[in-house]
Amino acid sequence: MTGIAAHRWAGPVLILFALFHGAMTLVLFPQELGVIGAAGLFGGNEWAFGEGFALAAFWFLAFTWPTLALGIVATASWRTNGAIPGARGAGWVLIGTVVASGLFLPLSGLWAFLIPGAMLAIGGRRSFDPSA
Repeated sequence: MTGIAAHRWAGPVLILFALFHGAMTLVLFPQELGVIGAAGLFGGNEWAFGEGFALAAFWFLAFTWPTLALGIVATASWRTNGAIPGARGAGWVLIGTVVASGLFLPLSGLWAFLIPGAMLAIGGRRSFDPSA
């Protein structure tokens, strides 16, 4: 995949990853999400430091939204400008986040986020050509 193709598909891949991540939160953590919902807004101290995986469920779901937002912005930028400003920096931040997190949680699906991170980091600049 060339740098240009990587940039073109980085946004849709991020959107796909975000939707999958959110769906997996519902599949993996239904009870924990119930605990979080029952505690209500500002009730985090009741579940965040107790036993169980409520804190993991929270962060799992929380990571969904910025990933979705990044994917939407990248896709819209590509369609409008033919480029994604700041893509290389965003890609390296995503790669760094995955590697740093992977040191603490090596057996995780988090490593899959290296794919869109690399797509953003290696993408090249080009002039806008809507037919490409």
